[in-house]
Amino acid sequence: MTKLPRLIFNTDGNWMLFYLPGRNPDDVTHQLDELVPAGVDALAGLIGIDDDVVWRGSPHSAMWGDETEVWDPDPDVDADGKPVRKMTSGGFELNRLEQLYNCMDAVIADGRELMQVYIDGCRRHGIAAIASMRMNDAHTSDEAREWQVRSRHKKSRPDLLIGSPTPTRAGGADRWNFCWQWDYEQEEVRNRFLGLVDETLERYDFDGIELDWMRGPPYFRPGRLLDNLRLSSGRSLDILTEFMRQAHAIVRRHSERKGKAISLLTRVPPCLAEARGIGIDATAWIREPVADLFVLSSASYCPARIDIAEAVACAEESKVPIYVGFDGATHLTSPHEGYERGVPAVLRGVALNGYEQGAAGVYIFNYDYRHHRASPFEEEEYNEDHLNLLTDLTDPERLARRDRSYSVSDSALGGVVQHTPGDHYPQVPRALSMPARATGGLGYEMTLIIEDDIEAGLADGRILGTELRLHLTDYEACMDRIFCRINGRAVSLAGATKLENELGSWLVVKDPPIQRGENFVLLGLDGLQTPDPWPMLHQCEVMVLGCDSA
Repeated sequence: MTKLPRLIFNTDGNWMLFYLPGRNPDDVTHQLDELVPAGVDALAGLIGIDDDVVWRGSPHSAMWGDETEVWDPDPDVDADGKPVRKMTSGGFELNRLEQLYNCMDAVIADGRELMQVYIDGCRRHGIAAIASMRMNDAHTSDEAREWQVRSRHKKSRPDLLIGSPTPTRAGGADRWNFCWQWDYEQEEVRNRFLGLVDETLERYDFDGIELDWMRGPPYFRPGRLLDNLRLSSGRSLDILTEFMRQAHAIVRRHSERKGKAISLLTRVPPCLAEARGIGIDATAWIREPVADLFVLSSASYCPARIDIAEAVACAEESKVPIYVGFDGATHLTSPHEGYERGVPAVLRGVALNGYEQGAAGVYIFNYDYRHHRASPFEEEEYNEDHLNLLTDLTDPERLARRDRSYSVSDSALGGVVQHTPGDHYPQVPRALSMPARATGGLGYEMTLIIEDDIEAGLADGRILGTELRLHLTDYEACMDRIFCRINGRAVSLAGATKLENELGSWLVVKDPPIQRGENFVLLGLDGLQTPDPWPMLHQCEVMVLGCDSA
């Protein structure tokens, strides 16, 4: 890419559903008519679905769906024999899989190439076109829903898979104790993906290609990870680093042959320390660098904490740009601006933290899925708030004047601690500690990061106020024992007001003593008596209210 984009929009390829019935290629990319004016200046689209591609004749992959004999082999019916909606692991109706294939097949029958349709749409709108590859998709590990679209290559070569026992819950692999993801310790697997990088750039005139390592871990069989993380004289010799060097060389070769800048992008975990835990030496990748642009992003949802500052420091010599990335869906959050889920203030807070720590831009994932945007709402298409959020994400100064939400790292599902590999470990939910029984509170603090000068913003009117929002359960009987300290200062919960949403109630305290950077929050119980029931904290959130609020 000759120019760094500010906002990269990743679509997983389901835009092809718009091809039928009209058979007009412009319908496939019609969302760009709204997205580009809102600020999107690069589109990353998948070259396939699950493990196969969207074209025929590849030496490395079949076309997705060509081997599927029965699309819904065991349809669900109710007591009256009527069909019941059945969902895929990706969250949409199962019959959409067949619709996807029919659209893909129709594109080819009409003498067109789906990837070229994406490229042509990007060219018309003057934005960069990026091919995206998921490096280890997990959706077909689901025996109950998507086994019928499994890759022929995988079915014929189970020796190339992670198999059993499985180290992952991804795609429901733990239910059957068999993982259908590739085993990257095997050279044949790595060569397949390198071949796809080469073939994609040979067939199509993309401006860049993305290797998405967050879709997703694991990459090695149980017990094999440490043997694949090696150093020699300070140089990483591990398998995935060598793979990235080879991929980068392929991209540079095509760039030189075509006489144009082609960029290699890669999506890596938001927690650099945890990245090595899945086999990705992200700090070494950035320092070398083994790609032209790095996106730090979770495999799921929008995490509260992303290590942009550390990544930018690693890039001090390589000068490679670092992007803050996230899904449009959010973790557990309080209601705001009329929305219960996917609250825009959360994405604004994470984006501004990223910019303030040195991010060159924002990468947004899954935002074209209805249930991955601010909801509930009536329309299937984007509403004004959805598009305004994209515009917010392109401009740090605009973000600094808007409402923003900041929270501690929490579990993906809110109610159950579920750590997404590569993310920071969740700090909530937790039962409230009793400092008198332990350390007096030392070591129990939660960390919440706000990269904004709150004091200056309040003084100049850019910020109208701040709120601490706590989602607690089973706390009413011992409310008089609950204490809160932020940055060592006591915060009274006695006069807290309440917000209600579908998850329950939230205590709201105005003007908590927060500061720029790390904020240390301690919530606990006074005394020694065991509470019954024991209060649980599910989320600790700070809302910064901007002067340009919606």
